[in-house]
Amino acid sequence: MTTLLIVEDNHKTNDAICEYLKPAGHKVIPAYDGGEAIQLFRENNIDLVVLDIMLPHVSGLSVLHE
Repeated sequence: MTTLLIVEDNHKTNDAICEYLKPAGHKVIPAYDGGEAIQLFRENNIDLVVLDIMLPHVSGLSVLHE
């Protein structure tokens, strides 16, 4: 099973992406800001990150560099 981290601050968009990917057999983990994304990435074995660039608190580019 592939584990995906979905990083999007808009809750409706994040939820929609997660719901779309679940039936394909993926485990999806939502994150709503950059700090949360970094923490979840460190705590889980993530295979792929879908990353929004414009995030509150910590930008997507900072998350990418981290």
